[in-house]
Amino acid sequence: MPDEFYLLYIILFNCCDNFYVNHDEIDRQKKLTQLPIKKLPEESLEIPIEQIYRPGSALDMPIRPAWTYSRTKEQLEQQEQTYFNILAGIHPIAQVQEPYTAVGYLVQWLPMTKILKLGQLEHEKQNYSAMDICE
Repeated sequence: MPDEFYLLYIILFNCCDNFYVNHDEIDRQKKLTQLPIKKLPEESLEIPIEQIYRPGSALDMPIRPAWTYSRTKEQLEQQEQTYFNILAGIHPIAQVQEPYTAVGYLVQWLPMTKILKLGQLEHEKQNYSAMDICE
């Protein structure tokens, strides 16, 4: 892999915050990737449902309420309103403050793919138009 592509890879995937290339960190990550993969037993790959959805917490597993045809419209609306109130309590807990990480990668990746394409086209000594770049 040519040096410019390696540097581009480092910028895209390792230094998304400020584009500073820390060579010690890169070397450390290289060594980590060369370590053998430890296969885990199947039991360690499963998580008990109680560990994720704890009863009584705001993020508890929703339970479908009992329903009969004998209920009035007001009773059903009141029951639905209690679930909307529960959701309103969960919303501040699950509020995401920062954009999803993949969005940041995409914002950086899309312009870089155009740069790579320009480099490949120039390397092949082809004539290219604006339509080739925008594909």
